Amino acid sequence: MTFHSIKYIKDGSGLPGPGRKGGPASKVTNKSKFLSQNSRGGDTTRSMPSSPNLVGMGSPLVGPASVPLSQQNADKAKTARKPIVHLLALGPTAKKELREKIDEVPDQEFENVLTKVGDLNESTGKYELRKTFFKELDVWTFKYDSSEDRQKAIDNAVKTYDKMRLGLSEPEWDRLLIRTERGTGKHLASFRLKSQQVQSLDHRRSMLKGLRVVVAIHQVARMRTVSATRISQR
Repeated sequence: MTFHSIKYIKDGSGLPGPGRKGGPASKVTNKSKFLSQNSRGGDTTRSMPSSPNLVGMGSPLVGPASVPLSQQNADKAKTARKPIVHLLALGPTAKKELREKIDEVPDQEFENVLTKVGDLNESTGKYELRKTFFKELDVWTFKYDSSEDRQKAIDNAVKTYDKMRLGLSEPEWDRLLIRTERGTGKHLASFRLKSQQVQSLDHRRSMLKGLRVVVAIHQVARMRTVSATRISQR
């Protein structure tokens, strides 16, 4: 009978590692245990599909923002509106004349804005700027053909604001002044009022002078009549 001796090894440190034919077994560390657990498909490192709601919660995505269609239409209308308002402020103007000066605006936008800010005078065939749109004037930022045209627009605006009884504290008055005079308390309305008062005073003086001349003429005529009467009585 053959007896085989069995040798017990306490911690298995003398056994070769799997896949190896000898040599000391690799030492098990806490780090290797952690990696081994994660390599078994644990939930902690499983790749999850990205949720659309989670994208961008960190840093926002950089890219061109789309402009709403309504905002685009508003910008187009504003671009077409400024030149039409400022040119109509010069006085009644035919549509053809306006179109020749504003050729960069699409036809549809031009028609829409013109019918909104202007009224067609059937007798003259010209468009006139509606009173309320005079308040959109900013004559020093619009390129008029000449300084005379700018002054004409200012004069028409002053007349319109007077008719509208626009308060002197309203910003529309300031926009008629050059930037260095804005906010100084100067108002074209007050200058216009003084001018009217001076004109009225001059008119009164002229009437009084004319009246004095008439009185003097009557006095001379009366004296001549009296003299002629006395001579005839002699």
